Amino acid sequence: MATNKVLRVYIPITKDLAVASDQALVNGKPSNLPLGPGEYQVESIEDLEKAGFPIDWSRSLMASGAKGQVQEGHFEFRLLLPDSKKEDGTYDYAAKGVVKIGVTDASLVLDGSKGNSVEGLVVSGGVFGEDTLAILAGLAKEGVYLKITGMHLDADDDQHYTSKMVERSWLHDGTSDGDRNIFYPKASANDNQTNIRSITDLGVALDGSNYLEMPVYRGVGVNVTMTTEWVRR
Repeated sequence: MATNKVLRVYIPITKDLAVASDQALVNGKPSNLPLGPGEYQVESIEDLEKAGFPIDWSRSLMASGAKGQVQEGHFEFRLLLPDSKKEDGTYDYAAKGVVKIGVTDASLVLDGSKGNSVEGLVVSGGVFGEDTLAILAGLAKEGVYLKITGMHLDADDDQHYTSKMVERSWLHDGTSDGDRNIFYPKASANDNQTNIRSITDLGVALDGSNYLEMPVYRGVGVNVTMTTEWVRR
C-alpha cells in the first residue's frame, strides 16, 4: 500500500512565527485537513522552511494591509481554571488567578512578574486554541499596537464578573504609567442571562509594555469574543 505524503500548511502570524492551518498538501495536492484538539502548533518559519513545510503567505496576518493601515478582526477563546482535586481531597489549583492578556512568559514584563502564567489555566477554542494568548502577545509586540475595541463574555457562572479587569501600563524604567479599572456591566433585574456581559467601548491598546488583567475563578469557565484592531509596524 502506497504511503501518502502529507505536509501541513502553515500561516504566518508574525515575521518569524507561523501557526498550523486546516489545509495540507497531500501528495502535492491541496486538501482540507481539519486540526484536532491541541494541534494549533506555533512554529518558527525558518525551521518550517528548512523542513519543507509550505507557508501560505496569502493568509498571513502580516501580509494584508500596508504599514500603518488598521486591520479589524476578532478572536474567540475559552479560559478555564479547573476545579480538579488531589487524592487527599484538596484542590489542584488556587481558588482565583489573574490572566494577563498581551504578554507571555517570554515577554519583557516591566512590573517584574512572570508573564501571563496562571498555574493550571486551560485555554481552548477559536482559531489558535491553546496558543491564543501567545498570539495576542505576539501581535501586540510585532505591530504598532493591538487594540481590544470590544468584548463579549459568556461565563459558566456570574461569579466571573465579581472582580474587575485592570489595564496596567509601565514605563521603560519599570515605574507605573497608570492603571485603568474596567468594570463589567451590571445585569439588569429582569435579565435572565446574568452570565452574559458585553463591553462595546473597551479601547485597550496593547503594545508590549502593558497588559489587560482578567481574574478567573476555579471551576468557572468563560467564553471570550474580542473585537480587535491591529496596525502593522
